[in-house]
Amino acid sequence: MADAAEDARRLADVLGWERFAVHGHSGGGPYALACAALLPGRVTRCAVGAGTAPSHADSVDFFGRLDPRRGQTFRLALEGEEKLRPFLAQGGASIMATIAAGGPEMLPEPGEPAPPEPVRAIDDPAAMARLRATFQDSLDGWIDDQFAAIHPWGFDVAGITIPVGIWHGSHDTRMPRAHSDWLAAHIPTAELFDYEGWHTPGDHVFDEIFTWLRG
Repeated sequence: MADAAEDARRLADVLGWERFAVHGHSGGGPYALACAALLPGRVTRCAVGAGTAPSHADSVDFFGRLDPRRGQTFRLALEGEEKLRPFLAQGGASIMATIAAGGPEMLPEPGEPAPPEPVRAIDDPAAMARLRATFQDSLDGWIDDQFAAIHPWGFDVAGITIPVGIWHGSHDTRMPRAHSDWLAAHIPTAELFDYEGWHTPGDHVFDEIFTWLRG
């Protein structure tokens, strides 16, 4: 996870960003926290939505996910890439088949009402480019994510000194609330925000997050 901070620093240098805020959702949360911990002179604020806690976190059943498939990817990562890669390949093929049939990029969570006009990923060229890169061109990035999640992050969240906002949905069935609670309890500068909704928040919550990031 710590390597993400150097990647972000180099990208910011190329873009000419001396100071910037970071936001990571779900599995992206630890990468944003890496930037907050390791680039305190560059990063102004860090927002995390339903982020993952470290695999060794006390009071968190890291492998006990409400989505059993998600927990299985981490268990297989412990056994090595030869076990993990075929499982992810099957999952990626299933996702792309659903999209090819006109389905959404992400299926609703259990109990989540379907939108009146479901978003078809196949109609969004930018989304399709990202999905093909993730699930067809190479699984390496997805695999790296699983290994990074189960190993030590390479930094201590207790050392973060910039403001951190943590958001968690009241009906989130993808990420157990214990992860957000652990992060809020162990990051000295953290503030926890609850929102009415699911794992992926609505536009109004993103508006709230980006407003907070601007300070």
